[in-house]
Amino acid sequence: MTFEELIKSALEKVPNDMDKREGSLMHMALAPACFELAQVYMQLAYMADRTYVDTSTGEDLDKCCADMGIYRKQATQTIRKGVFNVEVPIGSRFGLEDATYCVVEKIKDFEYRLECEQLGRIGNLYSGNLLPISYIKGLTTAELKDILIAGEDLESDDRLRERFYLNVRMPATSGNVHHYKIWATEVEGVGDAKIFPLWDGPGTVKVLITDTDKLPADRGLIDKVALHIEEVRPIGASVSVVAPTPKNIDINVTLEIGTDVLLESVKQNVKVKIQEYFKSITFKKNIISYAIIGSLILDVEGVVDYTDLKLNNTAANIKLTEEEIPAIGNIVVEV
Repeated sequence: MTFEELIKSALEKVPNDMDKREGSLMHMALAPACFELAQVYMQLAYMADRTYVDTSTGEDLDKCCADMGIYRKQATQTIRKGVFNVEVPIGSRFGLEDATYCVVEKIKDFEYRLECEQLGRIGNLYSGNLLPISYIKGLTTAELKDILIAGEDLESDDRLRERFYLNVRMPATSGNVHHYKIWATEVEGVGDAKIFPLWDGPGTVKVLITDTDKLPADRGLIDKVALHIEEVRPIGASVSVVAPTPKNIDINVTLEIGTDVLLESVKQNVKVKIQEYFKSITFKKNIISYAIIGSLILDVEGVVDYTDLKLNNTAANIKLTEEEIPAIGNIVVEV
């Protein structure tokens, strides 16, 4: 209840032969108590929100999900390949932009596994020349190369909530389809999964997985999921974990844009909008809607109108197979 509702209710209980106008002795006596009660009601509403998965956040959401045995995925460190012109000691540290890396293991001559010292996806972002933090004799070149294991940020509230509802709304038991999806998506780094039971005969299961960007999973993530499922699957099941096939969607469009906007900025915003749309339909829909892409383009700031929109050179919806996911191809924007 609000302060206004409380003070009104309190004054209604005061006899009418007493002065209860605003500023009167009675009004001034009741107002502080009503104000404090209003604060209590606000706190009660806040406390109630903290007890439900739908409305709780942060540590409160962690506690709600923990009741069902579901825990937030923690941030992980990136493992990269480093290439040097000399042998470098294990434990050597290097920097690049906002990240630092530590040499943890030798792969072969002059090639090493480097672990990013910062948690999260920051270690995935940069490639190029590394700067040694301490002097290394004879070192003239140090390059940060391939991502061996991608780092992941702390799981978001929305993603944790999504996994919670997957568990409670889709009954998982005895290795059914829902069970395999839960097993796959509880692995750190997995964004979504799609399950094909009996795909190659009795006792076979195919599991398609994406990373947290809804892109095809890399080999390292596939191996992690395969190992995890192998530990929990029913006896006798033959499980194949693979990445979906990306279907590149080339987009050609002619735009009419405002005079105060830059074409490159508009093009980038179009790309971001379409990427978000593709992420939202991955493993959920097998149709890329021509109409929705058109509406997304119109929704970009600075776009007045569009003509000649083509998806893979056709003015029609694009169909995906069961094992395909949409991916951004070439975007050609003309004015």
